[in-house]
Amino acid sequence: MTTVMTHDTMFPAGTAQRSDRRPRATVFASAVQLLFALLPAPAGVVFSLAEGGAWAVVGGTLFALAVPLWLTGAVGTWRGSARGYRIGVGMLLAMTAFGVYKIAWVHEQVSWGFEVVTLLALWAQLSRSTRAWVRR
Repeated sequence: MTTVMTHDTMFPAGTAQRSDRRPRATVFASAVQLLFALLPAPAGVVFSLAEGGAWAVVGGTLFALAVPLWLTGAVGTWRGSARGYRIGVGMLLAMTAFGVYKIAWVHEQVSWGFEVVTLLALWAQLSRSTRAWVRR
């Protein structure tokens, strides 16, 4: 007679079951970081170079450095890497500060939408489930 092992019967009662499912908050935080790596950061490079002068030097360099950092944060958080998680937190905090600058100083209305998405991603990145995913 063959026995069928289901997920419910694989572990004896009372033992901890390790879940390999990625939390939704982790998926959301990684997706937003990937989105930031693919759209706003390269656009920042292009717009900084188009502006010329000091913007081309400072802005172009910083936005160019942001692309691999966003990618590292997104992939690292997705995979559960502690280093990638910390880079993601740092990038989301930097994006939050940049958004506050653009809202308060530049008075750019579009930045409100980016700021909301950034804060939601930061909340997801700092959530208990994402921290547990990184620690596993």
